[in-house]
Amino acid sequence: MNNRKIVVMLLKKWGRYQARQELGDGYASKSPTEKIREFCELGVHGSSFAAEERNVPEYLELIDGRIAQLPKNYMTAIRVRFVLQVERGALRSYGFSSVTAFEICLEKAINALLG
Repeated sequence: MNNRKIVVMLLKKWGRYQARQELGDGYASKSPTEKIREFCELGVHGSSFAAEERNVPEYLELIDGRIAQLPKNYMTAIRVRFVLQVERGALRSYGFSSVTAFEICLEKAINALLG
């Protein structure tokens, strides 16, 4: 597997994670209902779970940090493709003049992550 495929695979995983975070469905091992039940039955304070909610896999933190260092238009292209999964016809609303302009920007963003 070449490096480009690895970066795209990581971006797909990062995008799914970010999309779940925006919907409020992160990597917590216990649902909110389960946490409330434990609190009621065991008297365990809810704040003890705060660290658990922020347990982001290390590779996702690394890719997130690399993306944050990219120029704004590159970050937008990555977000549009991997988090929002926007239809080609709606790309203009994200600042891209055409599908080709978006694809070029996305390609440059992926290459920047490789280098």
